[in-house]
Amino acid sequence: MLTLNQQHAEAQLEMLVSHLAALGSLPADEAVARFVRATIELHLDEPELHVHLVTQILAHGLVTMRELNARAQLLVQTFLEQVRDEIVVEDLETASYLLVSTVEAAIHGTILDGTMRLQDPAFERELIAMVCRYLGIAPARVAPAAATD
Repeated sequence: MLTLNQQHAEAQLEMLVSHLAALGSLPADEAVARFVRATIELHLDEPELHVHLVTQILAHGLVTMRELNARAQLLVQTFLEQVRDEIVVEDLETASYLLVSTVEAAIHGTILDGTMRLQDPAFERELIAMVCRYLGIAPARVAPAAATD
């Protein structure tokens, strides 16, 4: 079971890497919106399987989850370094930890409560606004949820 968990997590991380690769050239507010959307989309792909695998990881494979989160945090930290002059956070390592942990927790909580909130534009909009406010980016500049790629 841990092998399946690892494969699923690796596939999601690779998709996230491909999404984040295009963010470096965007203004910070647009990049945040795309990061949040990409993370939501990753979790909308087979959400029931995702819930099952996360449950198994929490029970038996926490080391794997920590490793994957560390890799995601490094990606986010690299992005934060690229937009350092547009954000107010000072400790980019801590900020990347908080961003990955907070966005993942919000999305996992939504999946675990069994609602379809992940498909609600209000959820996406408010999660983007929360991240933007933390980074010191005006949420009003963030593109509406309907304006996805």
